[in-house]
Amino acid sequence: MHFIAITTAKQHLRIDHDDDSELIKLYLAAAESYTESVLGQSLQVGVKAWDETARAAIQTAILLMLSSLYESRSADQTQEQYQNRAYMALLTPYRKNMGI
Repeated sequence: MHFIAITTAKQHLRIDHDDDSELIKLYLAAAESYTESVLGQSLQVGVKAWDETARAAIQTAILLMLSSLYESRSADQTQEQYQNRAYMALLTPYRKNMGI
């Protein structure tokens, strides 16, 4: 089960067809998995502790990651995929065990 519905993901990507649905599901799973590693906790566990503001920030970060993955499908990408300042700014307040 995804933290974000596929319909929400497609709306964010402005896609109104089903041609790329399986690809979007794959990228959504990857974005959610990566976000869990950045947060240091499971999305399914964390959601119980997060307020509405936190959930909105985390969902927005996942959608940013999804957009990056979907729009940058080419193997010829030269920039790092996950160096998105907005993505990190949205997630940083909710990270666990960050250390100093």
